[in-house]
Amino acid sequence: MSAVRGIQRPIRPQVVLSPERLAALRPYILMAGVTLAVCAQSLADRRAPAPIALALFLLAGVLYALAARPSTAERPTLGQTTLVVNRTLFPWALVFGLLAWAGFRPNQITLQGLMPWVLAVWLCYWALSAQPATAPRAPWLARLRAFWRQGAWRVSWPTVGLWLAVALGAWLRFHRLAELPADLGWDLPFNLTDAQRILHESYLVFFPDNLGREGLFFYLMAGVSRVFGLSPYSMRLTSALVGVAAIPAVYLLARELTNREVGAYAALLLAVNKWHIVLTRSGYRVSLMPLFAILVLYGLARGLRRGRARDWFWCGLFLGLGLLTYKAFVFAVPVVVGSVLVYMLPGLRRVAVGESARWGERPALLLRGLGLALMVAVIVAMPLLRFLFHAPETYFAREQHGLQLVSESLEGQPTRWEVLGQNTITSLLMFNYEGDGNSRFGVPFQRHLGFVSGALFVLGGAGALARLRRGGNALLLLALGGLLLPMTVSLLAGEKPNCFRSSGTIGPAVLMGALALAALRHALGQLAAKAPPLLVRLVWNGQAEHARRSYSLQLGARAMVLPFLLVGLLIGYEERETVRFYFQDFRRFAPDVANYSIAQEVAHKVAAFDEGPAYIKVWPHWYDGRAVRAYLVGMGITWDNELFELDQNSGPLRDFRGKILVILNPEDTNSLQLLQNYFPRWTVNRDTFPDGRTAMLAFYGQR
Repeated sequence: MSAVRGIQRPIRPQVVLSPERLAALRPYILMAGVTLAVCAQSLADRRAPAPIALALFLLAGVLYALAARPSTAERPTLGQTTLVVNRTLFPWALVFGLLAWAGFRPNQITLQGLMPWVLAVWLCYWALSAQPATAPRAPWLARLRAFWRQGAWRVSWPTVGLWLAVALGAWLRFHRLAELPADLGWDLPFNLTDAQRILHESYLVFFPDNLGREGLFFYLMAGVSRVFGLSPYSMRLTSALVGVAAIPAVYLLARELTNREVGAYAALLLAVNKWHIVLTRSGYRVSLMPLFAILVLYGLARGLRRGRARDWFWCGLFLGLGLLTYKAFVFAVPVVVGSVLVYMLPGLRRVAVGESARWGERPALLLRGLGLALMVAVIVAMPLLRFLFHAPETYFAREQHGLQLVSESLEGQPTRWEVLGQNTITSLLMFNYEGDGNSRFGVPFQRHLGFVSGALFVLGGAGALARLRRGGNALLLLALGGLLLPMTVSLLAGEKPNCFRSSGTIGPAVLMGALALAALRHALGQLAAKAPPLLVRLVWNGQAEHARRSYSLQLGARAMVLPFLLVGLLIGYEERETVRFYFQDFRRFAPDVANYSIAQEVAHKVAAFDEGPAYIKVWPHWYDGRAVRAYLVGMGITWDNELFELDQNSGPLRDFRGKILVILNPEDTNSLQLLQNYFPRWTVNRDTFPDGRTAMLAFYGQR
């Protein structure tokens, strides 16, 4: 026994990293994670085996999560414990909301309903805008006067970044907007018709054509058309203006969750985001989805962090208005409710284990704030809820059609759960690997995020997972998952991602990328702070009258500028990729062929012919009559001369005298032969696609 005790084990060397040494290594670890993420994105673009790219992404996320901890800036909760509500005004807001319900017709906005509805929303604002007596604040006009009297105007660099983002985003959304995309497609002519209804004083709540659509975008479009005239351009201009408005909105959200630096990066990344540009240049009402998703999250973040009644009002206001934009926005309601419940858990857990009762105050505060937000949302969405109560079958017509398609696609599939799992994977891959296959909304099957933002998105998501209990990280992840569900649950078996139904995730995805970009800038700043100033000395000799003189010029710059230059280079690379994607690659794929729109060219020919009647001979699926009429409406022409059959003894050809234009499909040889036999004098012009194929025939006849 003593001999055993006498055996001494060899001493193994132990490597112990001091906190200072670990802090010094963090920038290098973070840069290694960024490098791996870039390599993984490059492999994904080259369609390398998915497990390899996924493994690199996972390793990059782990390294980033370990290294970005000290440089991640989440804003702390202010810890307010009271909700100040004017108990005199708020009941009156509910009363006027009920009067609005009674005043609105089932699907008609009336003056009897509009006036109490506006008054109800206004009363909600003032009832929830009361401030605690312990926190008085000067009026905004007094603060503006004080700022003016300072005599010094200082603009921080994040503010400059926001202005740059708005200017860059506006250019990318307005540049050549009238010509790209050229074609309207199937849905957009309905938008033009609905805006025309509004201009003719037919104020619907829910527009039932094309399986039903919410109407907020059409009212905005009608307002823009009052200034610029109703046309396809005014429709695209409306969505482009909405897209520009989303840039300062994401800045506000990022500033509320983190800081102004992250806000500037988020605004810049959204400004050059190709997915958002495709949506907001299209003229579709879905362009409102990213904006209102960001605004709801902004109001929710304010409510969760500050806890004031006014903050919950903004959350409810944007939630109610968002329900008037796009059907997929309905999923924002469970996101708001689920986020509040998740943020209540820490306080409830501490109360459950017997800690101080004051920990129960915050869950109760959040629950009351959620109730206020939902009540405001119900009042704001009152017109739509009134219609839903009256005609649920019309409101859910699109969903019933979608459910039927999904059910048919599941026939022969293993189980619904396996299909749902596959759809979840497909949904997550759209950010970095494979996106929408519809050529009308981008280059088919390209990832939805850019190269830089895609790599940063993975890193930011890993950092949010690692710091789930800090700041707004849980809110971002809940929003990303919840707003991804509209697409995931509606995908057909084997279908590719849909860039419309998932567009609510653009804001959270961009913000995660901005978090990673800020962490990278912070890490490089730590390294640059240790470097000496950069000096450049220029020396030259000059010959004077009696002596030779030496002249020198010394330029200096601090190394702290270099991290910001790197951020600028990354944003510039993303912008360059977006420009190439949209104005070059997408132009080659845009319908009908290479951005050549048959409907637009037909409309131009009809408008240019003023010597007689102009007709189009209908042929199965070769042009969209609604789109032709939409283009002609923009030219101030009312036209509806479509020929389903050609007969020289009936219709417009019977006893015809004068000049005529008939536009034909190239394959409609029978109609062309009939026209050539009927008209003694005629000419035929052939219009070709950019690839040389014949697009249409224009028959000019005279009799």
